Amino acid sequence: MDNLFVARIHNNRLGSCVMVGTITNGINLIREYVKDQFGRDLTAEENDMLENDYEFYNDDDADNIISFSIGSLSTQ
Repeated sequence: MDNLFVARIHNNRLGSCVMVGTITNGINLIREYVKDQFGRDLTAEENDMLENDYEFYNDDDADNIISFSIGSLSTQ
């Protein structure tokens, strides 16, 4: 069985990873992270990217590119 997690990536460096039970839980957690990190909700385009690609990506500041992504880890 695969384990799902949300990862924070800052300038191509893997940051914190948090286990989530479902894709929906991961999407909701990323929405919370964006609100905490940037003080705003997702735009329509960002929301579409999150729901289709399971990723949020922000490059507004070229020195601090931040993304959150849902991944899976196989236990085999």
